Amino acid sequence: MSTITYFSLYNCALAGAAAGMLSQRQALYENGGSAVEPADSNVLCATSALYAKEVDALLVSASPAPPASVLDMVFDGSTVIPTTAALASASAYLPVVMALMSKSIFENRGIPTDAEGEVYDQAEWTASLIPNAIVSYFLAFSNNTYADGGDVVKFVPLANVAMGAAMAGMISGRQDLYDGNGNPLAQTSFATQVATAAAFAAEIDAQLVAQQIALGGGFPTHVADMVGAPDWSTVPPTTNFLTNALYTYTPAMGCLCKAIFDGRGIPKDANGVAYVQADYADMANTVVAQFLQYAINGVVVT
Repeated sequence: MSTITYFSLYNCALAGAAAGMLSQRQALYENGGSAVEPADSNVLCATSALYAKEVDALLVSASPAPPASVLDMVFDGSTVIPTTAALASASAYLPVVMALMSKSIFENRGIPTDAEGEVYDQAEWTASLIPNAIVSYFLAFSNNTYADGGDVVKFVPLANVAMGAAMAGMISGRQDLYDGNGNPLAQTSFATQVATAAAFAAEIDAQLVAQQIALGGGFPTHVADMVGAPDWSTVPPTTNFLTNALYTYTPAMGCLCKAIFDGRGIPKDANGVAYVQADYADMANTVVAQFLQYAINGVVVT
């Protein structure tokens, strides 16, 4: 395998693709009746790795280049240890979103095969435009995320993973490969998805903040301490407590948000207009309630 640049994104693209290919079809026993063993997933993981390799190559060659949140994840061929608010936040939500988007595009597809019944090789992954669709979608998301220390959202990694996971759910089992004019998808193809997912994320954050006030001492400290007041910047994980919170509660929020969007497409009102923030009140309330109950019952590392 040639050199990979974005290690975390590559690994999560591979895992997400493999998970999507297994959606609703995971075998517990192989044809011979014996329990599944690691080697039984060789074909699945080999073709998923080629998909992830193409994703990485497209990220490297993207024009315009990926945003700083993506570029800054690696330096001089190595993954960067997150010592700043921006790096901590990005390292928590970007890999999760890549995994969830990759899972969505493969759900109910099984392992893609060519006309001869062979699993896709590298050239077929390129020609399929599936990696291009995901990279375009992922970059449309990552170029429009909320920034740390701003006055728009407070729980930045949770809001951003909510946004990306909502976008992932919108394409569950229904990803197009071309735009309305028959051209391969580009970052600009997803303005509606980005805007409505960002509105959902803003409502998630607003309800988290409201619950923090309402619950007072009952609000999970390990969630509250993910961000620092008064500037509401993500706190770099310098302790076991902070590391556990950032890298467990961010994916938990992502999984909940994807689940509530799966199979919906783009939510629209009675007039066919994509939802704005106010329209998401009930959906966001459900997610936040489930998330906080999960966090309250989670194991806290001290």
